[in-house]
Amino acid sequence: MSEVAEELSFTQNIHKMDTDERTRFRAYLFIKQLGICPICKQKMELSKVGMKRAGKNFASFEHILDDWASQYNEKSGDLSNIAVSCVKCNNERGIIRNRIARKFYAHAAKKKGLDIHSANVQSTRLFKLFGPVPAGLFPSEEWRT
Repeated sequence: MSEVAEELSFTQNIHKMDTDERTRFRAYLFIKQLGICPICKQKMELSKVGMKRAGKNFASFEHILDDWASQYNEKSGDLSNIAVSCVKCNNERGIIRNRIARKFYAHAAKKKGLDIHSANVQSTRLFKLFGPVPAGLFPSEEWRT
C-alpha cells in the first residue's frame, strides 16, 4: 500500500518536476482520464516511443486555467490545474487563447496611450502591466467544468 501512495506523491507544481516525475504524472492523469482527451473526446496515446516528435494524439499537459486568465499569473503550474489533452487540441486551444489575450493587451495599451506591440512582449510582463485577461473574452469550454 505504501508503494502506491509513494508513486502518487508528486511535487505540487508541474514546473518544478524533473523529467521522470513529469512522465509519471502524465501517466497518472492519462489513466485518471481513461486515455480520453477532455476536449475532443478522442483516444490519446501515452507513449511516443519510435516517434521523432509527439503525434497529434499524444497526451500533452494542458493548463485548465492558463497564465492569461490566472488571477495571480503564477498558479498555472498547480497540479489541480493540469490535465492531459491531445497535442492537436492543446495547440489549437493555445493559439486561440493567445490571439485573444494579445488583442486584449494591445487594446489595453492603446487605452493607456502606450506604444506596446503585444506580440513582442512576454506574457508575464503584459500581465504585470494590465492584469489578467477577463475570462469572459475566451470561448466557453464545457470540458473545464
